[in-house]
Amino acid sequence: DQIVWVPALTGMWWAFGATVSVASVELAYGTFLLDSGTSLIGAPLPLYEHLLNRLLPKREQRKCTVTQDSLVVCPCEVIEKTSPMEVGAGGRIFSVQPAELYGQMLDDNGDTVCLLQLMKLKTGMPFILGDSFLRTVAAFFDLGSGPHATPSIGLAPL
Repeated sequence: DQIVWVPALTGMWWAFGATVSVASVELAYGTFLLDSGTSLIGAPLPLYEHLLNRLLPKREQRKCTVTQDSLVVCPCEVIEKTSPMEVGAGGRIFSVQPAELYGQMLDDNGDTVCLLQLMKLKTGMPFILGDSFLRTVAAFFDLGSGPHATPSIGLAPL
C-alpha cells in the first residue's frame, strides 16, 4: 500500500488531525499524537467511556475487571466480541483489529487474561496512539526536508 502523508501539527511533538471510529461510526475528530514511548492507546475523558462501550458491549464488559489504574482486564474470550477500532487520516482508514487491542498477561492466580490496550486520559488531552497502534502501521516522520516543505507524518498499513 502507498504511504499516506498528513501534515504534522506544529508545536505538538508528532501530532496530526484524525478521526476514531468503531463499526464505521465516527466517535471523535481531533488531535492525535503518535508516541512510541506510550504502550497503550490513550483516549481522553469522556471519549474513553464512549469508545470502550463501542469496542466492547456492556454484557462482555461485565466479565472484565478494572484495575486500580483504570485498566480493563478481561477473559481472552471477549476478543471475539470486540469490534475493530478505526483511525482515519489522510483519506485512509487504519484498522486496529480486536486481537491487536489486547495484550495477554497472567493474573494473580497464574491464569492467562487479556488487557485491553486502552487507557483513560484527562479531559482536554489529545488522543495518544501508542505502541498498540504503531504495531499495525509503518510510521514515517519527515522534519520537512526533501519533497515536504513542512513536518509531515507518513502512515502505511502493515
